[in-house]
Amino acid sequence: MSEQPRQSPAQSMVTFYHDIEQNLDSDADVSQCRRMVEEFLNIERDHGIRATYNVVGKIFEQQPDLIERIQQAGHEVAFHSYQHYSDWGPRYYADEIKLCRQVTDLPSPGGIVKR
Repeated sequence: MSEQPRQSPAQSMVTFYHDIEQNLDSDADVSQCRRMVEEFLNIERDHGIRATYNVVGKIFEQQPDLIERIQQAGHEVAFHSYQHYSDWGPRYYADEIKLCRQVTDLPSPGGIVKR
């Protein structure tokens, strides 16, 4: 049996998944969270890394500039619910999807579509 050639780091895939909730169910400082997102964006830029940023829907509404910044850096933005309930369950699904769709038409190739 022949040995498989080893992949170089440039051929390997690294996946980063960021979960942005800020202070929706914690005492996190919003400005500190934003600074950390900027730090991640800088590190990812410097190393040619693309990531998925999972963002709570309320942040799409409250901080559209943050979402635009993440997208402009070439990263994927995904929803991580809208309210971020601590007792998450199926009873919230339909409402959460509806609320997320009200703040943006993502995914769309053109990015955020404001209504």
